[in-house]
Amino acid sequence: MPALRIHWWDAPGRAGEPTRLALTLKGVPFEDVRYSFGDKESIEAVRAKSPFQQFPILEVDGEVVVQSNTILRYVGRLTGLLPESPLANAKLEAIMDFMAMDVEPLALCSHLQGEEKTAARVAAAAEGSAFRKRLSQLDAAIAPLVSQELDMAQLKVFCETSAFISGFYDGFPADESLFAGCDNIKVGVLVVLVVWVRLLDRMGGSGGAEGGDEVEGRYSLDEMAGTYKFDKATCMLSAKDDESAECINIGPFFFAPIQTTPLPEPESFDKLRLLCERARGEMEGEFICNSEIMAEIQRETNDGALFVLPSQLNGAEYPSHNSVTPQQPGHGRW
Repeated sequence: MPALRIHWWDAPGRAGEPTRLALTLKGVPFEDVRYSFGDKESIEAVRAKSPFQQFPILEVDGEVVVQSNTILRYVGRLTGLLPESPLANAKLEAIMDFMAMDVEPLALCSHLQGEEKTAARVAAAAEGSAFRKRLSQLDAAIAPLVSQELDMAQLKVFCETSAFISGFYDGFPADESLFAGCDNIKVGVLVVLVVWVRLLDRMGGSGGAEGGDEVEGRYSLDEMAGTYKFDKATCMLSAKDDESAECINIGPFFFAPIQTTPLPEPESFDKLRLLCERARGEMEGEFICNSEIMAEIQRETNDGALFVLPSQLNGAEYPSHNSVTPQQPGHGRW
């Protein structure tokens, strides 16, 4: 099996997310290299590997494969998620191409910015729009697939349609109302969810290599890469850099609700500040900031800080402190 590295945003969509899912579902080892939107230096460096200066990029034994659907075709053949029959394969690739060339552009609205882009998506989500027409055509095309074994076309459709309603696309509703009348798209999402849940059951509920009470895997962050280990018994996350033999404890990962009742909708952040201070007992330094979370975690000045993330406020991604969820399907995030 070749050495694989997928370079993509820490976000859903295009070839990045379907590739991650396909390789994970089929148990193919790969390095998942993610980039934050503000990390311009690293982004420019990796884009330079592509002849088109674009994301995503798949490295195969050091060789570069680019263009989203080309990557999906390669991964589909590698994992067996695309059929050997030329005719059957062509039918699936047609769906992938329709998704990439006819549906996605109407959702991305890449030619617009700011409020104009949001307004265009609101219009696209309205009944009778060209975008809704394309969704209906897609729904009809995937009808034969929902009762068949999972394939790359289904993963592509799942990743894109779930991203549409994940909140990632400003202007689109964050629920299935966008797919009104598109029952096959809804069923297709459920098919992938069922397969994913069964995979997690086989892996003991984790997204990494399972070893008793420990979960292990690889990480890549800015200029650093190495291995991590999570001890479910102690809730301790530790990591070792590839260039160092020393394994250090990063800190405990725990599930501690701020309160047992729903959070109020504060007029300011002051109420939320009080809730967190009450949960921790004491808090020093800056509390609320609008920044890149991974950059803040790495700052030495934030040593010992308590980070409260949106997903921890609603409990969507972390059902318990010793059951790591690599992806919350339907939310379009890992």
